[in-house]
Amino acid sequence: MEASGLIGPIPSVNVTLLNLTYIIISDLNGDETNFTQALIDASLPKLERLMSRSCNLIGEIPASFGTFTSIKILDLSFNRLGGEISENLSTLDNLTYLFLNGNNFTGKVPSWILNTKENIDLSYNNFTDTGVTGCQQSNIMNLFSSIARVNNSSKV
Repeated sequence: MEASGLIGPIPSVNVTLLNLTYIIISDLNGDETNFTQALIDASLPKLERLMSRSCNLIGEIPASFGTFTSIKILDLSFNRLGGEISENLSTLDNLTYLFLNGNNFTGKVPSWILNTKENIDLSYNNFTDTGVTGCQQSNIMNLFSSIARVNNSSKV
């Protein structure tokens, strides 16, 4: 449903889809969808890609996302997700790309993210501490403009 022109909130996926390997929904117009509700409460044992970029998602990443053990790409960029990044995502052993840029995540960047070898983009968020001194810890992690900008008078 990428750039389909559909409007409105994303309906819940509440089924067992044993062979579903990817979900791509992006660039939705219209009402926001509360992501903390059971938006995707499904048995998806083969899910490798979940991409919900620019879908007006609000809330926090559900703890249930830690059960998507076969996922390789998780892209939740350019939404309005917030709160701290869940430790439950640290159990995603097959994850190779994580895009959480352009959201409102706060708190500290979790240590499991700082220690990963995966490709991660956390740019344009509101973290209080990234745990690093520059905007790139390595050539695979982007932290540009990821610190909260309120009362921030330090160098960019």
